[in-house]
Amino acid sequence: MVAVLTFMAGVVLTGGVMSDKPVREWFVDVNWSAWAQVVVAAVVGYAAVVVPKNIAESEKNRRSDVLLVLLGNVLTPAAALSNRIATGNIHKSIFEGLLRDLEIQLRTLDSYPAADVPSAVLLQHKVEAQFHCMGILEHAEGVRPLVKIGAQPSDAQAAVFGMYHQAISQVMADVGELQRN
Repeated sequence: MVAVLTFMAGVVLTGGVMSDKPVREWFVDVNWSAWAQVVVAAVVGYAAVVVPKNIAESEKNRRSDVLLVLLGNVLTPAAALSNRIATGNIHKSIFEGLLRDLEIQLRTLDSYPAADVPSAVLLQHKVEAQFHCMGILEHAEGVRPLVKIGAQPSDAQAAVFGMYHQAISQVMADVGELQRN
């Protein structure tokens, strides 16, 4: 409303300055319905551009938030499992629980369509997380018989999980940075 009144005041001021007639005569001669149409057209045009843009931005932010939560959900058990196996601090029930949680969270992340990922950076982190988590699951199957009997993984197996833990920790740090921004 303020913008419309300001616009109208500008029209009157401009007409008063540029017209040879006195302001009173010029003011009566102005075709106010035409000016009202111009103002309404400008407001509608602005709304036609800004409203869809704001809706699209809001949807992009929502999809980013959902994907960041899904990434956090899959990276947390992946980091815990890889760290526990790498350090040899693993118990059968903890191992099975983390492994099951990782499988479930990875399936959930896999179900998020790549076409819905709002940015290339998030898509890269999604693919990295999936790659590392699938590697952890694959190598965990080799460690599972050892965990069941209470034996420790070999040094080579522990080193592999140590590398996965570092990679997962880096992805977690990157995702955390995205969440803060």
